[in-house]
Amino acid sequence: MATTTLQTLLSDVARNLDAYDNTNVIGAGITQLELRSAINRCLRNLSYVTIAPLTLVTDGDMETSGVTNWTATSATASKLTSGANLVLYGTQSLRVLNSGANGRVQSATMFVVPSTSYLLQVRVRAVVGTANLIAYDVTNSADIESDTWANEGWGTISFGFTIPATCERLAIRLSGVGASDDTYWDNVILLRNNAREIPLPSWLAGLDQIRAFYTDINQDKFDRDSFSKLHEYDIRHDFTNPNQSYWLNIPSGIIYPLWIEATRPFSALTLKTDTTLCDRELVSLGGTVELLRVLVRRFPGDAGVAMRADYADYVKQFHIQQGQLKPPIRFNVQWRTGSGTPLPTFL
Repeated sequence: MATTTLQTLLSDVARNLDAYDNTNVIGAGITQLELRSAINRCLRNLSYVTIAPLTLVTDGDMETSGVTNWTATSATASKLTSGANLVLYGTQSLRVLNSGANGRVQSATMFVVPSTSYLLQVRVRAVVGTANLIAYDVTNSADIESDTWANEGWGTISFGFTIPATCERLAIRLSGVGASDDTYWDNVILLRNNAREIPLPSWLAGLDQIRAFYTDINQDKFDRDSFSKLHEYDIRHDFTNPNQSYWLNIPSGIIYPLWIEATRPFSALTLKTDTTLCDRELVSLGGTVELLRVLVRRFPGDAGVAMRADYADYVKQFHIQQGQLKPPIRFNVQWRTGSGTPLPTFL
């Protein structure tokens, strides 16, 4: 799927509204900030279906923008969003390009219970060299367990390990062995064995986003997944916690990697070089509708008659475009005409 920059979307929406000024839409009183805000209002109300791992590792699914959750040593870290065989699940993967032997990135530190056992799994490909997954004892500055992958295609490193009796802080290291190794990483899953509760992703804003939970019972190193739907579970709400509102409870305890299938909102765009995977035509139409809402309020009465007619036309075009996308993109806000008449919403 092609990506679209914010700059392209700004140009598209401005071009759609040029009819209201002889030169450009900016002259009609619309600022660059309003253009961007309209596009982002549209993106925030659009969502896509995704499958993501449940994990104790911050940004373990690699879907957070940027690499601030990963500390690089003797390596350059970057997120990749497109290109042949660069992204396995979701919209991004993490690239670790070594500038020295055993170059790596390290996750945020996690507090753990000494002498308990954990499962660690990651999807990885070694374009150059050998990838090395390390469970690292931050308390004692020592490796606990590690395993490698040397194939260019995507595969799985997975192992269990026990937290040492004197270890209370843990981190995950994604490393390349050689000085110029080039490795790609996705879905770093860390779970405590037999635990009955796991936090759900922080981007989950409501239970209506959840479609299903799965366990991955196939530990094939060559990434041939065997997902089995999870049927027995409960969800605990914790709205007093600003960072983690939902928890998954499994009465039988965790013994395999866990995944969630859910709808997820598209991310807002800030810089003109920022990109989105959302359909370009859909966002351009939605951003145009949002700006026409502004113009209708700005030019009431007869001056806004043509704008209200165009508003209704663009809403119609938006829903037609949405219906043509497969899989469908969900839209969860109801637009209205200038007279207050509700327009149909696709869910």
